[in-house]
Amino acid sequence: MERRELTRTQKVVLTAAFVPMLATGVAGGIGTYTNISGAYGKGTALGAVAAGEGATGVLAVIMLALTLLGQS
Repeated sequence: MERRELTRTQKVVLTAAFVPMLATGVAGGIGTYTNISGAYGKGTALGAVAAGEGATGVLAVIMLALTLLGQS
Protein backbone atom coordinates (compact mmCIF):
# COMPACT_ATOMS: atom_id res chain seq x y z
CA MET A 1 0.00 0.00 0.00
CA GLU A 2 1.24 3.43 -0.91
CA ARG A 3 2.09 5.73 1.98
CA ARG A 4 0.50 9.17 1.75
CA GLU A 5 1.60 12.39 3.41
CA LEU A 6 -0.93 14.41 5.38
CA THR A 7 -2.20 17.43 3.51
CA ARG A 8 -2.07 20.87 5.08
CA THR A 9 -5.83 20.73 5.69
CA GLN A 10 -5.54 17.35 7.41
CA LYS A 11 -2.77 18.67 9.66
CA VAL A 12 -4.89 21.70 10.61
CA VAL A 13 -7.93 19.52 11.36
CA LEU A 14 -5.83 17.08 13.39
CA THR A 15 -4.32 19.91 15.43
CA ALA A 16 -7.69 21.64 15.87
CA ALA A 17 -9.22 18.40 17.14
CA PHE A 18 -6.28 17.47 19.36
CA VAL A 19 -6.06 20.71 21.35
CA PRO A 20 -9.61 20.60 22.80
CA MET A 21 -9.27 16.84 23.41
CA LEU A 22 -6.08 17.45 25.34
CA ALA A 23 -7.67 20.24 27.39
CA THR A 24 -10.71 18.08 28.15
CA GLY A 25 -8.48 15.17 29.11
CA VAL A 26 -6.45 17.36 31.47
CA ALA A 27 -9.61 18.75 33.09
CA GLY A 28 -11.07 15.25 33.41
CA GLY A 29 -7.83 13.95 34.83
CA ILE A 30 -7.73 16.66 37.46
CA GLY A 31 -11.33 15.91 38.44
CA THR A 32 -10.71 12.17 38.58
CA TYR A 33 -7.52 12.64 40.60
CA THR A 34 -9.28 14.92 43.08
CA ASN A 35 -12.21 12.55 43.57
CA ILE A 36 -10.18 9.34 43.89
CA SER A 37 -7.39 10.81 46.03
CA GLY A 38 -9.97 11.93 48.57
CA ALA A 39 -11.36 8.41 48.83
CA TYR A 40 -8.36 6.12 48.31
CA GLY A 41 -5.15 8.15 48.49
CA LYS A 42 -2.85 9.86 46.01
CA GLY A 43 -1.03 6.78 44.70
CA THR A 44 -4.21 5.02 43.64
CA ALA A 45 -5.62 8.23 42.15
CA LEU A 46 -2.53 8.79 40.00
CA GLY A 47 -2.73 5.26 38.64
CA ALA A 48 -6.42 5.59 37.82
CA VAL A 49 -5.89 8.88 36.00
CA ALA A 50 -2.92 7.55 34.03
CA ALA A 51 -4.78 4.43 32.97
CA GLY A 52 -8.10 6.04 32.12
CA GLU A 53 -7.26 9.40 30.62
CA GLY A 54 -4.06 8.27 28.93
CA ALA A 55 -5.59 5.29 27.17
CA THR A 56 -8.61 7.29 26.06
CA GLY A 57 -6.48 10.12 24.69
CA VAL A 58 -4.14 7.84 22.78
CA LEU A 59 -6.96 5.84 21.21
CA ALA A 60 -8.84 8.98 20.20
CA VAL A 61 -5.80 10.47 18.44
CA ILE A 62 -5.04 7.18 16.67
CA MET A 63 -8.65 6.86 15.50
CA LEU A 64 -8.70 10.44 14.20
CA ALA A 65 -5.36 10.02 12.41
CA LEU A 66 -6.47 6.78 10.74
CA THR A 67 -9.73 8.38 9.67
CA LEU A 68 -7.88 11.31 8.11
CA LEU A 69 -5.68 8.84 6.22
CA GLY A 70 -8.76 7.06 4.91
CA GLN A 71 -8.12 3.88 6.89
CA SER A 72 -10.97 4.00 9.40
